[in-house]
Amino acid sequence: MSKFLFVLEIDPLREGARLHSFPLHCTLVPWFKTALTVPELTGRVRAVFERVSPIELVSKESAKFGDEGTVAVHTVQDRPELISLHWELLRVLFSVKATHVSPKWIGHAYRPHVSSQRSRAFLPGSRHVVRHVALIGKWYTPCPERRVCARFDLRAPASV
Repeated sequence: MSKFLFVLEIDPLREGARLHSFPLHCTLVPWFKTALTVPELTGRVRAVFERVSPIELVSKESAKFGDEGTVAVHTVQDRPELISLHWELLRVLFSVKATHVSPKWIGHAYRPHVSSQRSRAFLPGSRHVVRHVALIGKWYTPCPERRVCARFDLRAPASV
């Protein structure tokens, strides 16, 4: 069983790229496990992304997240389209019996945020229009590896 997460790209990612460290991103769905293969998983979620327009992220304030409150993040404005996308992906993942590594951070407890990365952060007032979502996978055999498994375009026409 592999671990995955969905992220809204701030720094551009390349499908197939190995990640030694994370670029700036907004967590859309935190780590989950599934028995599905990457093609099976992408086949299940692709239609969700085809209905979504690009989403503007606006950084609000700094915070500390994680079980021990040690992860430096910046929260972003709750946009209805962002929260809706999170819930739509959860529905798909629940339907395929995916298990979430930290279920306490999903659903009603989901707080959109951008984790600070090394010397980079999504400072309050920063804005970024997200046009791509990445599926990142994590494997442990033969050695730990994180890789960009798939990218999805957000291209639906904006609603009027």
